[in-house]
Amino acid sequence: SDNCAAIIVPENAYLNSSSYGDPWICERGYHKLNKTCNLVAIPNNAYFDDASYGSGWKCGRGFTEDGGACKAIDLPENAHLSRAGNRWECNRNFERSSGECTLRN
Repeated sequence: SDNCAAIIVPENAYLNSSSYGDPWICERGYHKLNKTCNLVAIPNNAYFDDASYGSGWKCGRGFTEDGGACKAIDLPENAHLSRAGNRWECNRNFERSSGECTLRN
């Protein structure tokens, strides 16, 4: 209407200067939860991910998420990390079989 209302900005947030979306945005390292900004707890071997969904972090290359932590990927013989770096693939002329890379016949 014709009235102006104060915008309540929670701790660890700042005003959104855009004309659309939420009136405030959480600072980097924090995720919005209801009307507050909560610190994202980032485990070892992970980095902050500012996507609006998910845990707020992703595991670094060579690691995979395991129960809220980042576990090193155990590469079997004749394998390499995938392009994304969060899983492994068999080298050329090998195929995945029971968690190993075996030579194709």
